[in-house]
Amino acid sequence: MKRIFSAETVVSCDLLCSLLETEGIPAMLRTGGADSNDRPRHEVWVYDEDYEAAAAIVAAFQRDDG
Repeated sequence: MKRIFSAETVVSCDLLCSLLETEGIPAMLRTGGADSNDRPRHEVWVYDEDYEAAAAIVAAFQRDDG
């Protein structure tokens, strides 16, 4: 598995997981270690073979989110 996205808020990661799964890409939400300010990092992971397809969805998600 590969990490495809990380954020400070679990909400963004949960939404992205839902989007990926809607597109048929299994995704796992994990809470990673803390960032440099001791805030927890939430991460979305996908299987290696799904990484490229997931990357396109993540790019669109980040454009729409920002």
